[in-house]
Amino acid sequence: MREELINQYFTLSTTMQRAWKHRVLAAFENEHISIAQMGLLFMIHEKKSVISKDLAKHMHITRSAVAQLIDGLAEPGYIERTEDEKDRRIIHISLSKKGNNVLKRLEKQRRAIFDELVCELSEKQLKAGIEIQEAMLRQLEQ
Repeated sequence: MREELINQYFTLSTTMQRAWKHRVLAAFENEHISIAQMGLLFMIHEKKSVISKDLAKHMHITRSAVAQLIDGLAEPGYIERTEDEKDRRIIHISLSKKGNNVLKRLEKQRRAIFDELVCELSEKQLKAGIEIQEAMLRQLEQ
């Protein structure tokens, strides 16, 4: 019985992740931003300024893959590249004003989608969901 429940939970979790990505992408199809680029924008925002080597390490992808993502964000003007004052080989990446604006819209849209998903859940269901997520997070952080 337990194994069956775990399999069901796993299947629902992965299906939920795919549906979430699809819904968020659909909301931003006019921006022509991929899920990976969205993640990159959030990371750059969090760090304020970062180098591609650190982004590659954090995302667990190659530096050339990061370079492609960065190029795709630089072209429409979502990010800015700045040479390091001490070492011209190092390029710092930060969000442009346009990037900050798109990120704000993205976050607002993500929140609206999430609010829509949980609007019919009771407080008891929300508390149970929080407890489950917290327990799983603790396991991941060990």
